[in-house]
Amino acid sequence: MDLAYYYELWRGMMLSADPAVADAVAWWQEFYVKFYMAFIEADRWKQYLDGIGTTLTATALALVLGVVLGILVALVRTAHDQQRADRRRNPFLGLFNGTCSSFITLVTAEMLGAKYGIGWYINWQKEMMAYANVYTGLIIIAVTFFILITLLFKFRDRVLAWQKGVIKW
Repeated sequence: MDLAYYYELWRGMMLSADPAVADAVAWWQEFYVKFYMAFIEADRWKQYLDGIGTTLTATALALVLGVVLGILVALVRTAHDQQRADRRRNPFLGLFNGTCSSFITLVTAEMLGAKYGIGWYINWQKEMMAYANVYTGLIIIAVTFFILITLLFKFRDRVLAWQKGVIKW
């Protein structure tokens, strides 16, 4: 069975100037011609496979990035929430918790209704199907958050240098 033969035959019938010949093409023959044009002709199936591979790679990257950021935020929030009310609260945990909460709120608000900001940029690029720019925006968020938390830890270590080894994180 030669796929190209039937494609050329039925395509010629569909494009015929004679309406009787063009109307004689069954729906499944028309479907075959369109399928052949979309997938088989010029080895387009390779492009589809490449696209699926790119989508899976992007999905894996987004998953890893989401898990890493989620774990970081969960650790800070859990440490803050586990402080006992009868003891003196650690102000740095409150600062970290507030930073996590404000960062999440800011990006969420930008994605929902703002016209500027990294959240808006990610949504805009997603609508434009520029997924490389979407992941660039996500990486910018991750790096910014990482730098901010690192600076807060360095500030805490400098201010509380006399308690080195006493505070458990």
